[in-house]
Amino acid sequence: MKKLMIFGAGETAFIAAEFFTVDSAEKIAGFIVDDEFYSEGASFYDMPVSSQTNFLSHYPASKYKVFVALSYGQLNRERERVYSLYREIGYEFATYISSDAMVWRTAEVGDNCMIFEGNNIQHGVQIKNNVMLWSGNHVGHGSQINQSVYLSSHVCIAGSSEIGARSFLGINSAVADQITVAEDNFIGAGAVVNRNTVENSIYTGNPAVRNERVPATKYFKVESE
Repeated sequence: MKKLMIFGAGETAFIAAEFFTVDSAEKIAGFIVDDEFYSEGASFYDMPVSSQTNFLSHYPASKYKVFVALSYGQLNRERERVYSLYREIGYEFATYISSDAMVWRTAEVGDNCMIFEGNNIQHGVQIKNNVMLWSGNHVGHGSQINQSVYLSSHVCIAGSSEIGARSFLGINSAVADQITVAEDNFIGAGAVVNRNTVENSIYTGNPAVRNERVPATKYFKVESE
């Protein structure tokens, strides 16, 4: 069985380590950070920390798998950048699904996903790669959550809806049935989305209204791509 290396050394990485330790069969070997954040002899969660350069040189994909435990920085692009790098190199990824989550047998969950306790993932749902679902979300039947999406707690997505890549949905937000949330959206806490949205946009309120002045990527200070 391949050992698990977790990328990150912050709050998300600590939470991921705790869940993988107490509620999965994964065996954590240590943590990885970008070279600029590495300090000689550093440890995290009482385990060794490796620089990315050292990891790529001494931890082969034949013996180690990866979980990228980063939050939603730069509208999920920081997590997506690292995920894409290791995927291109050929590493396998871990996915965590809480034993207290309800994931229907016909649902599909990609790699490098984290589904916390209390999530209800209904029949026919597709969750693509590199998706974070924090506690207590509901994803209705036949819906699709695209790559690198981040759902905060207690988000409700009704049936046959689609959430575009890299979008962030705030706590207690809701999406009506058969709605498409476009790519790179920021849906504010408590917002109710009852019509299709526009790419790279911020929506707040009930019903959700688009901020016409500030694109989501500007709000999240996304670096030029």
